[in-house]
Amino acid sequence: MVVPYAVTANMAIRRSDFKAVNGFDETLTRCEDIAISWQRLAGGRTIGYCADALVDYRVRRSVRGMLHQQYLYGIGMAEVLARIERPGQGPTRAIDMLRPNNQRGGLGSPIAVLRKAAIGAGRLDDWFQGMSVVVGEE
Repeated sequence: MVVPYAVTANMAIRRSDFKAVNGFDETLTRCEDIAISWQRLAGGRTIGYCADALVDYRVRRSVRGMLHQQYLYGIGMAEVLARIERPGQGPTRAIDMLRPNNQRGGLGSPIAVLRKAAIGAGRLDDWFQGMSVVVGEE
């Protein structure tokens, strides 16, 4: 089962609901929208989708810039998976670090392959850094 989330490029949320989850977790590298969505779902609230909503998105000017962005998304998602239990999914397992989060599109182009590899690298990098901290503390 895929856990849905709202994308903050065009999101509306009641102030009371925003305050109930203490707003965005500003300590996350990226993926604050996923974190707040999952906290809402875990609290019994719902999220919705409006296909008619308009979004103005800035596309990265270079492949390198896009890969860096995706790498940071990977780090952010690893942080979310480590901190927030996915509603209805239980605790995060190591294999979950490699699974995409609701992202459509396969590996139909070299750019798509690079993009997903950058996300995976970010997730693994953050996960391994977290593991070294745990091992180092023992």
